[in-house]
Amino acid sequence: MSNSSQETGALLTYILGKRPSETLLGRYGDALEAMDGNSAIGLSRFFIRWPMFLRLVDPPFSARTPRQRMLRKRLNAALIICETSPEGTHRLRQRPGESRAGVLLMLLGSLTLDALSMVPRLIIWRLW
Repeated sequence: MSNSSQETGALLTYILGKRPSETLLGRYGDALEAMDGNSAIGLSRFFIRWPMFLRLVDPPFSARTPRQRMLRKRLNAALIICETSPEGTHRLRQRPGESRAGVLLMLLGSLTLDALSMVPRLIIWRLW
């Protein structure tokens, strides 16, 4: 598996919160090919292995460097593709049997994690 396809899988996994299907990987790969030739952006093995930690390098503000701009562009493309796919919409909507309180608690947990990770993100954002 090429580094570019590993990065593709890591970015989609970060957005979806689970490993994407081959169909979704193919769509995203096609979109990247049309955007910029699908060249690797140089994510470390750490982020490829544990995509949840991409939160630390996800640019919190406007991207300053070409690498940050490319990452932001690819994350935006991944988000659009996930939101418009059946797999992504299923992941994002409330499922039957889930209480609104449960969904609210998951959202609150996500917001808390974002707040706690903001300081490390700002430091890493300056260095990366």
